[in-house]
Amino acid sequence: MSSFVDVSGRVVLRLVGADGLDFIQRISTNDIAALQLGQSKQTILTNEKGRIIDVVTVHRTAESRLMLLGQSKDSAQLIPWIEKYIIMEDIHVEDLTSSTAQYLIYDYKAEDHVRFTSFSSPETIALSEEFGSLRLVRVISPRELKGSAEEALSAMDLTHRPVEEFEEFRVTNGIPGALAELTPQYNPLEANLGTLISWTKGCYVGQEVIARLDTYKKVQRHLVTMSMSALPDGLPISFQNTEGEAGVITSAATIAETGEIRGIGFLKTSGSDHPETYSFLKDGVKVPLQIHNIT
Repeated sequence: MSSFVDVSGRVVLRLVGADGLDFIQRISTNDIAALQLGQSKQTILTNEKGRIIDVVTVHRTAESRLMLLGQSKDSAQLIPWIEKYIIMEDIHVEDLTSSTAQYLIYDYKAEDHVRFTSFSSPETIALSEEFGSLRLVRVISPRELKGSAEEALSAMDLTHRPVEEFEEFRVTNGIPGALAELTPQYNPLEANLGTLISWTKGCYVGQEVIARLDTYKKVQRHLVTMSMSALPDGLPISFQNTEGEAGVITSAATIAETGEIRGIGFLKTSGSDHPETYSFLKDGVKVPLQIHNIT
């Protein structure tokens, strides 16, 4: 309970210029037009096919300055993707990733959320991030103040956990992650990120595709959690039911405390009628798996 993990290396960008807020409003899924100074909001960057580029938290630090905090660690890919849509706008993109220390507060009581998001100073920012019903807090500080930030977090009765333990938490709770579930292979509706989409604000990159999927109920798969009796040899790996391929496992972890093996994956909508018969192949042998939630 009440833990934090070092997630330094996740993309941190600064957009400087008068057109930054309007620009992100026009290219991303959520409505951030009314974002005030000091406020933040999550939104999704999608490509022309409506597939996920990244989930970013937009924080307005000044009248003409925004911070974009991504889930991925590849600013070399994200910056060119953003810049290709900048034509005549007054915007300059700066990469702050290597100059920041970042932490994620997780596995805490709901009543502590306000206390943790209030953890800030002139050098440190704390922002709320939500994935479904789960709320996390991202803390960002200058890299040279890394030690001070960790001391302050520990002083709030938070335990510093290794990345492996956070991965167990992420997989158990079905939080989509970069390189696994938040990729151009999947769209936001498949990844259960519908709460980060505005259905009323108008156009953005990929909007027509996502709107059609929703209107005509054409989403073919959904993110689910699962348990299994053995770890897959590699990921992603397909799993089957009695009717053939039913989905794909994208993340898996062994829970150290219990030895249980948990996973995240995408289940085909048509495959949800036979939850007792799922399995994947490992060394030519069928390994049973159980779906825990279909949302």
